[in-house]
Amino acid sequence: MINGLRVRFHPPDVRRAPLNTAGAVFGYNTHIRLLRMRVAEQGESMPKTTVAAIITRHDGSDEQVLLTRRAGEPFRGQWCLPGGHFDEYEPAVDAVAREVREETGLAFAPTFFRYFDEIIPEMQIHAVVLAFHGAAEGELVAQEEEVQEVEWFSLAEARAMPLAFRHAEIVAAFADAPRS
Repeated sequence: MINGLRVRFHPPDVRRAPLNTAGAVFGYNTHIRLLRMRVAEQGESMPKTTVAAIITRHDGSDEQVLLTRRAGEPFRGQWCLPGGHFDEYEPAVDAVAREVREETGLAFAPTFFRYFDEIIPEMQIHAVVLAFHGAAEGELVAQEEEVQEVEWFSLAEARAMPLAFRHAEIVAAFADAPRS
């Protein structure tokens, strides 16, 4: 509950869905949009959903991960995983592939890894990050509007870096995860 509003993250049961003034049942997206508007009116916010890409390659026996140096705020100049926000009505797999392409020029073949809570109250950041892993193909080119530079780091190096957002937690979880 947020200020008396029941928050649901699955399609509403039609028998309990809110009705518009004509008595028609709202669709799921309209239901969420109305909920966000009511919550915003009360000075509250709902978490955003973002995507992060754990792009790996092998350099001999060393597993490497691709990091980007942020060009924009927040965390300008800090390293992080490629990723970002969804476009409206965009599936998560498409969002992460698009963000990777926009930031690095690479074509990414994502596989869902897991989700992470990204809660940084002092910066008013509250997000649920959907992390994907996989390989990428193409020519690596930093897109200057998005990132200052892109670079491969060993997984151990990336793990030791002070990454932007909560990406150090994502890299650590990936490094500790069993590989098949």
